[in-house]
Amino acid sequence: MKNSLKTLASLLALGAALGCGAARAAATDDGQLAQQVQQALDTARLRHADVQAMVVDGKVRLRGWVDAPNDVLQAMRLTAAVPGVERVTSELRTWRSSERYY
Repeated sequence: MKNSLKTLASLLALGAALGCGAARAAATDDGQLAQQVQQALDTARLRHADVQAMVVDGKVRLRGWVDAPNDVLQAMRLTAAVPGVERVTSELRTWRSSERYY
């Protein structure tokens, strides 16, 4: 019985360690993906843009401000083109209006 409990405890500890490692790896991948998206947006030179990319499990949410509705589309296309991005949602607004686009 004692050996069974030790084995069970070892298996539970191993499972917990693997789960934590997987969660940490996903967070690191999301962080790297957010940096890549941010670099893509920075190199696009969107006019008067203040855009932040938040990534969770490969899904990117863009928040912030851009100059015009066309810039929202451009930011979404650039983001979608980054390898590893699964989905893009936008909460971007334009400086000329407080409405969200897309």
